[in-house]
Amino acid sequence: NLVTPVSLLLDSMTALLLQNPVTPALLQNLVNRKLRVLTKPSSPGLHCQLAYLEGMTARGKISPKRHRKIIRDGIQGITNAAVRRLARRAGVMRISGLVYYETRAVLRVFLTNLVRDAVTYTEHGNRKTVTHIDVLYTLKHQGRTLYGF
Repeated sequence: NLVTPVSLLLDSMTALLLQNPVTPALLQNLVNRKLRVLTKPSSPGLHCQLAYLEGMTARGKISPKRHRKIIRDGIQGITNAAVRRLARRAGVMRISGLVYYETRAVLRVFLTNLVRDAVTYTEHGNRKTVTHIDVLYTLKHQGRTLYGF
């Protein structure tokens, strides 16, 4: 079984256009070297297949693409369902759609102040880890004493 000519991008990144048909032995060599053969041309004008090292491009070695986390506002982690559960616990029967946005805004201010003061306690103790005691002292300082911890 003979294969049509293949344009190769070897690990030295020199393009080598083979004029002769590729033999199965050469294909096995490509597989052994972890070269991958594309079955579709990368552009309409290209009538040959490309073989390349995984993770290699014509511009040199690059790391393979990976899934990147989309950075978004962390307060959106407080879902509408979570706000609804808090409202139910407080005895609210019906909730307006604007309440979710307002609740997140109030929660952001509260947590910003709480974390800022807790980090102040941590820095004063020459530590890098915020402990539960730092949070308890912060709440007590803000007039919201929490028992049971």
